[in-house]
Amino acid sequence: MVFDLDAYKSDAAIYDGAFAMLDKTETARANRFHFDRHRDRFVIGRAILRQHIGAITGDAPQSVVFDYGENDKPALRGGGVEFNLSHSKHAAVLAISETAPIGVDVELLDRRVKPAELARNVFTQSECDVLDQLDESAQRQCFFDFWTAKEAAMKLTGQGMSLPPKSISLLLENQRPTGAHLAQGDVTFNYLAIDAFDCQCCVAQFD
Repeated sequence: MVFDLDAYKSDAAIYDGAFAMLDKTETARANRFHFDRHRDRFVIGRAILRQHIGAITGDAPQSVVFDYGENDKPALRGGGVEFNLSHSKHAAVLAISETAPIGVDVELLDRRVKPAELARNVFTQSECDVLDQLDESAQRQCFFDFWTAKEAAMKLTGQGMSLPPKSISLLLENQRPTGAHLAQGDVTFNYLAIDAFDCQCCVAQFD
């Protein structure tokens, strides 16, 4: 599911209703944001998450209860629904599974990045070698292919950035990640085509 988190910012009633859905932990987090646009996107994103989880469980959005793992990844108390929410500025993607853990990452392609420089910090040597063979345009696309796969995998495991990106060695087919072998199990990557945004989006699930 794809959302524009800024689409609701001009409607005070919608925003107030979204804020009322949050629990104490989410409210405290929202109030710690320094910039209004970051707070507003967080509030709308959590409200949308609660609405969709509630639609599956039959609970009111404000009654959905989350527990938080060691790295603050939220999970539905009692289980039964697996989910992951990712956003890049105003672009958000919510992935839901009723059968197995899931991880998702979305990145807007207008981000100012220097692929060749960043790659040395987050990619393996073999992955860097692939990037080095490409022209500037292809290199940029490949960078986002690799990075969204790695971040989706990090979110799938619940470890987030505590799982070093270089520790994930991507399995490639035609220069695009198809999977990875992690300590928790083998992972498969699938890329989503999203017409609403100029972005790259990758979903990770265990085989």
